[in-house]
Amino acid sequence: MPESPILEVRDLRTYFNTEHGTARAVDGISFSLSAGRTLALVGESGCGKTVTSLSILKLIAMPPGEIVSGQILLAGRDLVSLSEPEMRSVRGGQAAMIFQEPGTSLNPVFTIGDQIGEAIRLHRKLPKSEVRREVLRLLGEVRMSEPERRIDQYPHELSGGMKQRAMIAMALSCNPRLIIADEPTTALDVTIQARILELLRQMRETHGTAVLLITHDLGVVAETADDVVVMYAGKVAEQGDVHSVFAKPSHPYTIGLFKSLPRVDRSDDRLQAIPGNVPSPTKFPEGCRFRTRCPLAVAKCTEEPPLIDVGGGHRSACWFAEELAAGRPVEFAPVGAAAGGAA
Repeated sequence: MPESPILEVRDLRTYFNTEHGTARAVDGISFSLSAGRTLALVGESGCGKTVTSLSILKLIAMPPGEIVSGQILLAGRDLVSLSEPEMRSVRGGQAAMIFQEPGTSLNPVFTIGDQIGEAIRLHRKLPKSEVRREVLRLLGEVRMSEPERRIDQYPHELSGGMKQRAMIAMALSCNPRLIIADEPTTALDVTIQARILELLRQMRETHGTAVLLITHDLGVVAETADDVVVMYAGKVAEQGDVHSVFAKPSHPYTIGLFKSLPRVDRSDDRLQAIPGNVPSPTKFPEGCRFRTRCPLAVAKCTEEPPLIDVGGGHRSACWFAEELAAGRPVEFAPVGAAAGGAA
Protein backbone atom coordinates (compact mmCIF):
# COMPACT_ATOMS: atom_id res chain seq x y z
CA MET A 1 0.00 0.00 0.00
CA PRO A 2 1.53 3.38 -1.02
CA GLU A 3 2.51 5.76 1.76
CA SER A 4 0.13 8.67 2.39
CA PRO A 5 1.48 12.04 1.25
CA ILE A 6 2.91 14.40 3.86
CA LEU A 7 1.26 17.34 2.08
CA GLU A 8 -1.89 17.43 -0.01
CA VAL A 9 -3.18 20.66 -1.52
CA ARG A 10 -6.69 20.29 -2.89
CA ASP A 11 -8.33 22.94 -5.09
CA LEU A 12 -6.68 25.79 -3.17
CA ARG A 13 -7.94 29.32 -3.88
CA THR A 14 -6.31 32.38 -2.30
CA TYR A 15 -7.73 35.75 -3.31
CA PHE A 16 -6.88 39.35 -2.44
CA ASN A 17 -9.31 42.25 -2.29
CA THR A 18 -7.73 45.25 -4.04
CA GLU A 19 -8.91 48.65 -5.24
CA HIS A 20 -8.87 47.22 -8.78
CA GLY A 21 -11.03 44.22 -7.89
CA THR A 22 -10.47 40.68 -6.64
CA ALA A 23 -7.01 39.34 -7.44
CA ARG A 24 -7.20 35.55 -7.89
CA ALA A 25 -3.54 34.92 -7.07
CA VAL A 26 -4.03 31.18 -6.53
CA ASP A 27 -7.10 29.86 -8.29
CA GLY A 28 -7.75 26.17 -7.82
CA ILE A 29 -4.46 24.30 -7.65
CA SER A 30 -3.92 20.75 -6.41
CA PHE A 31 -0.79 18.66 -5.81
CA SER A 32 0.68 16.23 -3.27
CA LEU A 33 4.12 15.64 -1.79
CA SER A 34 5.44 12.50 -0.08
CA ALA A 35 8.15 12.04 2.55
CA GLY A 36 11.72 12.10 1.25
CA ARG A 37 10.76 13.77 -2.03
CA THR A 38 11.19 17.25 -3.46
CA LEU A 39 8.45 18.94 -5.45
CA ALA A 40 9.30 22.14 -7.33
CA LEU A 41 6.79 24.89 -8.07
CA VAL A 42 8.05 26.81 -11.11
CA GLY A 43 6.91 29.68 -13.29
CA GLU A 44 7.46 33.36 -13.98
CA SER A 45 7.16 36.02 -11.29
CA GLY A 46 3.48 36.69 -10.65
CA CYS A 47 2.32 33.13 -11.36
CA GLY A 48 1.30 32.43 -7.75
CA LYS A 49 4.21 30.31 -6.49
CA THR A 50 5.04 32.30 -3.37
CA VAL A 51 1.38 32.95 -2.52
CA THR A 52 0.86 29.18 -2.66
CA SER A 53 3.73 28.58 -0.22
CA LEU A 54 2.57 31.30 2.17
CA SER A 55 -0.99 29.96 2.02
CA ILE A 56 0.19 26.52 3.14
CA LEU A 57 1.50 27.97 6.41
CA LYS A 58 -1.31 30.58 6.57
CA LEU A 59 1.15 33.46 6.44
CA ILE A 60 -1.04 35.47 4.05
CA ALA A 61 -2.03 38.85 5.46
CA MET A 62 -5.76 38.54 6.16
CA PRO A 63 -7.11 41.03 5.09
CA PRO A 64 -6.57 41.81 2.25
CA GLY A 65 -5.84 38.14 1.47
CA GLU A 66 -8.12 35.20 2.14
CA ILE A 67 -8.06 31.45 1.55
CA VAL A 68 -11.54 31.29 0.07
CA SER A 69 -11.74 27.53 -0.51
CA GLY A 70 -9.79 24.29 -0.69
CA GLN A 71 -7.89 22.05 1.69
CA ILE A 72 -4.27 21.98 2.85
CA LEU A 73 -3.67 18.60 4.46
CA LEU A 74 -0.44 18.20 6.43
CA ALA A 75 -0.15 14.56 7.52
CA GLY A 76 -3.92 14.34 7.09
CA ARG A 77 -4.71 17.42 9.20
CA ASP A 78 -6.50 20.28 7.40
CA LEU A 79 -4.55 23.46 8.16
CA VAL A 80 -7.23 25.72 6.67
CA SER A 81 -9.54 24.98 9.59
CA LEU A 82 -6.93 25.67 12.32
CA SER A 83 -6.89 28.75 14.51
CA GLU A 84 -3.86 31.03 14.67
CA PRO A 85 -2.65 29.58 18.03
CA GLU A 86 -2.92 26.08 16.54
CA MET A 87 -0.99 27.21 13.45
CA ARG A 88 1.83 28.58 15.62
CA SER A 89 2.41 25.06 16.91
CA VAL A 90 2.52 23.79 13.32
CA ARG A 91 4.97 26.41 12.04
CA GLY A 92 8.49 25.43 12.93
CA GLY A 93 7.35 22.22 14.59
CA GLN A 94 5.72 20.19 11.80
CA ALA A 95 6.48 22.51 8.88
CA ALA A 96 9.17 25.15 8.42
CA MET A 97 10.00 27.73 5.79
CA ILE A 98 13.29 28.95 4.36
CA PHE A 99 12.64 32.42 2.99
CA GLN A 100 14.06 33.99 -0.14
CA GLU A 101 16.07 36.72 1.59
CA PRO A 102 17.81 35.46 4.75
CA GLY A 103 19.13 38.95 5.42
CA THR A 104 15.63 40.29 5.97
CA SER A 105 14.26 37.12 7.58
CA LEU A 106 16.77 37.12 10.45
CA ASN A 107 16.31 39.57 13.32
CA PRO A 108 19.30 41.96 13.30
CA VAL A 109 19.31 42.53 17.08
CA PHE A 110 19.62 38.86 18.11
CA THR A 111 22.53 36.49 17.58
CA ILE A 112 22.21 33.52 15.27
CA GLY A 113 22.38 31.20 18.28
CA ASP A 114 19.53 33.01 20.04
CA GLN A 115 17.29 32.84 16.98
CA ILE A 116 17.85 29.14 16.31
CA GLY A 117 17.60 28.41 20.02
CA GLU A 118 14.25 30.19 20.32
CA ALA A 119 12.60 27.67 17.98
CA ILE A 120 14.11 24.78 19.95
CA ARG A 121 12.89 26.17 23.28
CA LEU A 122 9.42 26.84 21.89
CA HIS A 123 8.77 23.52 20.17
CA ARG A 124 11.07 20.97 21.81
CA LYS A 125 11.05 22.24 25.41
CA LEU A 126 14.74 21.46 25.94
CA PRO A 127 16.44 22.75 29.10
CA LYS A 128 18.41 25.96 28.59
CA SER A 129 21.65 24.08 29.29
CA GLU A 130 21.04 21.78 26.31
CA VAL A 131 19.83 24.40 23.83
CA ARG A 132 23.28 25.82 23.04
CA ARG A 133 24.68 22.32 22.54
CA GLU A 134 21.86 21.53 20.11
CA VAL A 135 22.36 24.81 18.21
CA LEU A 136 26.06 23.99 17.78
CA ARG A 137 25.14 20.53 16.51
CA LEU A 138 22.75 22.03 13.94
CA LEU A 139 25.32 24.58 12.77
CA GLY A 140 27.74 21.71 12.29
CA GLU A 141 25.12 19.72 10.38
CA VAL A 142 24.64 22.56 7.88
CA ARG A 143 28.44 22.87 7.60
CA MET A 144 28.71 26.34 9.06
CA SER A 145 32.38 27.26 9.41
CA GLU A 146 33.58 27.82 12.98
CA PRO A 147 30.18 27.15 14.61
CA GLU A 148 31.52 28.01 18.11
CA ARG A 149 32.23 31.51 16.82
CA ARG A 150 29.21 31.95 14.54
CA ILE A 151 26.71 31.04 17.26
CA ASP A 152 27.39 34.35 19.03
CA GLN A 153 27.47 36.52 15.90
CA TYR A 154 24.74 38.79 14.57
CA PRO A 155 23.30 38.48 11.03
CA HIS A 156 25.25 41.49 9.71
CA GLU A 157 28.48 39.69 10.60
CA LEU A 158 27.70 36.74 8.30
CA SER A 159 27.93 36.36 4.53
CA GLY A 160 24.84 35.60 2.43
CA GLY A 161 25.69 31.91 2.29
CA MET A 162 26.21 31.75 6.06
CA LYS A 163 22.86 33.46 6.68
CA GLN A 164 21.12 30.92 4.47
CA ARG A 165 22.83 28.07 6.35
CA ALA A 166 21.58 29.61 9.59
CA MET A 167 18.03 29.68 8.13
CA ILE A 168 18.34 26.02 7.15
CA ALA A 169 19.61 25.15 10.66
CA MET A 170 16.59 26.97 12.08
CA ALA A 171 14.27 25.07 9.76
CA LEU A 172 15.86 21.75 10.80
CA SER A 173 15.84 22.55 14.51
CA CYS A 174 12.52 20.82 15.26
CA ASN A 175 12.75 17.96 12.74
CA PRO A 176 9.78 19.14 10.64
CA ARG A 177 8.06 16.77 8.25
CA LEU A 178 7.79 19.49 5.59
CA ILE A 179 10.21 22.25 4.61
CA ILE A 180 9.17 24.98 2.18
CA ALA A 181 12.15 26.64 0.47
CA ASP A 182 11.22 29.85 -1.35
CA GLU A 183 13.98 30.69 -3.87
CA PRO A 184 16.65 29.58 -1.35
CA THR A 185 19.57 30.34 -3.68
CA THR A 186 18.52 33.78 -4.93
CA ALA A 187 21.33 36.39 -4.80
CA LEU A 188 23.97 33.75 -3.97
CA ASP A 189 26.90 33.03 -6.27
CA VAL A 190 26.86 29.74 -8.15
CA THR A 191 29.34 28.01 -5.83
CA ILE A 192 27.28 28.82 -2.73
CA GLN A 193 24.09 27.91 -4.61
CA ALA A 194 25.46 24.43 -5.25
CA ARG A 195 26.35 23.98 -1.57
CA ILE A 196 22.90 25.12 -0.38
CA LEU A 197 21.17 22.75 -2.81
CA GLU A 198 23.39 19.91 -1.63
CA LEU A 199 22.35 20.70 1.95
CA LEU A 200 18.69 20.44 0.97
CA ARG A 201 19.36 17.07 -0.69
CA GLN A 202 21.15 15.75 2.40
CA MET A 203 18.38 16.99 4.64
CA ARG A 204 15.80 15.13 2.58
CA GLU A 205 17.84 11.92 2.49
CA THR A 206 18.96 11.99 6.14
CA HIS A 207 15.72 13.07 7.79
CA GLY A 208 13.14 11.89 5.23
CA THR A 209 11.86 15.45 5.04
CA ALA A 210 9.46 16.45 2.27
CA VAL A 211 10.72 19.58 0.49
CA LEU A 212 8.55 22.05 -1.43
CA LEU A 213 10.93 24.10 -3.55
CA ILE A 214 9.76 27.42 -5.02
CA THR A 215 11.94 28.52 -7.93
CA HIS A 216 12.03 29.96 -11.43
CA ASP A 217 15.34 28.24 -12.21
CA LEU A 218 14.77 25.12 -14.32
CA GLY A 219 18.40 24.11 -13.87
CA VAL A 220 17.85 23.92 -10.11
CA VAL A 221 14.69 21.87 -10.72
CA ALA A 222 16.56 19.39 -12.91
CA GLU A 223 19.27 18.90 -10.26
CA THR A 224 17.13 18.84 -7.16
CA ALA A 225 13.47 17.92 -7.67
CA ASP A 226 11.64 14.63 -8.10
CA ASP A 227 8.37 16.17 -9.27
CA VAL A 228 7.43 19.52 -10.77
CA VAL A 229 4.33 21.71 -10.95
CA VAL A 230 4.46 24.45 -13.59
CA MET A 231 2.19 27.33 -12.56
CA TYR A 232 0.78 30.05 -14.77
CA ALA A 233 -1.61 32.83 -13.71
CA GLY A 234 -2.64 31.11 -10.49
CA LYS A 235 -3.32 27.70 -12.04
CA VAL A 236 -1.44 24.48 -12.75
CA ALA A 237 -0.32 24.48 -16.38
CA GLU A 238 1.55 21.17 -16.23
CA GLN A 239 2.65 18.67 -13.59
CA GLY A 240 4.42 15.35 -13.36
CA ASP A 241 7.73 13.76 -12.47
CA VAL A 242 10.75 15.81 -13.52
CA HIS A 243 12.02 13.31 -16.10
CA SER A 244 8.68 13.16 -17.90
CA VAL A 245 8.06 16.92 -17.93
CA PHE A 246 11.60 17.73 -19.06
CA ALA A 247 11.67 14.99 -21.71
CA LYS A 248 8.17 15.64 -23.13
CA PRO A 249 6.81 19.05 -22.14
CA SER A 250 3.17 19.12 -23.20
CA HIS A 251 2.05 22.68 -22.50
CA PRO A 252 3.08 25.63 -24.71
CA TYR A 253 4.03 27.64 -21.62
CA THR A 254 6.42 24.93 -20.38
CA ILE A 255 7.87 24.61 -23.87
CA GLY A 256 8.33 28.39 -23.93
CA LEU A 257 10.18 28.30 -20.61
CA PHE A 258 12.59 25.67 -21.95
CA LYS A 259 13.16 27.63 -25.18
CA SER A 260 14.06 30.73 -23.18
CA LEU A 261 17.00 28.95 -21.54
CA PRO A 262 20.53 29.46 -22.93
CA ARG A 263 21.89 26.25 -24.49
CA VAL A 264 25.34 25.37 -25.76
CA ASP A 265 23.87 23.24 -28.56
CA ARG A 266 21.71 26.02 -30.01
CA SER A 267 22.93 27.24 -33.39
CA ASP A 268 21.86 30.87 -32.95
CA ASP A 269 22.83 33.11 -30.05
CA ARG A 270 19.38 34.59 -29.38
CA LEU A 271 17.14 33.47 -26.55
CA GLN A 272 13.52 32.80 -27.50
CA ALA A 273 11.55 34.87 -25.02
CA ILE A 274 7.85 34.27 -24.39
CA PRO A 275 6.08 37.37 -25.76
CA GLY A 276 3.97 39.50 -23.43
CA ASN A 277 3.56 39.31 -19.67
CA VAL A 278 1.64 37.30 -17.08
CA PRO A 279 -1.86 38.86 -17.02
CA SER A 280 -3.08 40.79 -14.00
CA PRO A 281 -4.79 38.50 -11.46
CA THR A 282 -7.77 40.89 -11.50
CA LYS A 283 -8.18 40.55 -15.29
CA PHE A 284 -7.41 37.00 -16.34
CA PRO A 285 -8.48 36.02 -19.88
CA GLU A 286 -11.44 33.69 -20.24
CA GLY A 287 -10.63 30.07 -20.95
CA CYS A 288 -6.94 29.19 -21.10
CA ARG A 289 -5.07 31.97 -19.34
CA PHE A 290 -2.01 31.52 -21.54
CA ARG A 291 -3.93 31.92 -24.79
CA THR A 292 -3.09 35.64 -25.28
CA ARG A 293 0.62 34.71 -25.41
CA CYS A 294 0.34 31.29 -27.01
CA PRO A 295 1.40 30.49 -30.61
CA LEU A 296 -1.14 27.64 -30.73
CA ALA A 297 -4.19 29.68 -29.68
CA VAL A 298 -7.42 28.75 -31.49
CA ALA A 299 -11.10 29.48 -30.86
CA LYS A 300 -11.46 26.46 -28.56
CA CYS A 301 -8.91 28.03 -26.20
CA THR A 302 -11.61 30.45 -24.99
CA GLU A 303 -12.85 27.36 -23.10
CA GLU A 304 -10.82 26.41 -20.04
CA PRO A 305 -8.95 23.13 -20.70
CA PRO A 306 -8.89 20.39 -18.04
CA LEU A 307 -5.67 18.77 -16.86
CA ILE A 308 -5.21 16.03 -19.45
CA ASP A 309 -3.20 12.94 -18.51
CA VAL A 310 -0.56 12.29 -21.16
CA GLY A 311 0.84 9.21 -19.41
CA GLY A 312 2.19 8.12 -16.04
CA GLY A 313 0.54 10.89 -14.06
CA HIS A 314 2.04 13.57 -16.32
CA ARG A 315 -0.78 16.06 -16.87
CA SER A 316 -1.16 19.25 -18.89
CA ALA A 317 -3.90 21.90 -19.08
CA CYS A 318 -3.81 22.32 -22.85
CA TRP A 319 -6.21 21.19 -25.58
CA PHE A 320 -3.14 20.10 -27.59
CA ALA A 321 -1.46 18.24 -24.70
CA GLU A 322 -1.56 14.79 -26.28
CA GLU A 323 -0.18 16.03 -29.61
CA LEU A 324 2.62 17.97 -27.90
CA ALA A 325 3.57 15.04 -25.64
CA ALA A 326 3.67 12.69 -28.64
CA GLY A 327 5.66 15.14 -30.75
CA ARG A 328 2.92 15.34 -33.37
CA PRO A 329 2.72 18.58 -35.38
CA VAL A 330 0.18 21.20 -34.33
CA GLU A 331 -0.96 23.98 -36.63
CA PHE A 332 0.45 27.25 -35.34
CA ALA A 333 -1.40 30.58 -35.33
CA PRO A 334 -0.26 34.11 -34.45
CA VAL A 335 -0.19 34.79 -30.72
CA GLY A 336 -3.73 35.36 -29.48
CA ALA A 337 -5.10 35.51 -33.04
CA ALA A 338 -8.14 33.36 -32.35
CA ALA A 339 -8.46 34.51 -28.78
CA GLY A 340 -8.83 38.20 -29.51
CA GLY A 341 -6.74 39.40 -26.53
CA ALA A 342 -7.52 39.43 -22.87
CA ALA A 343 -11.11 39.23 -21.78
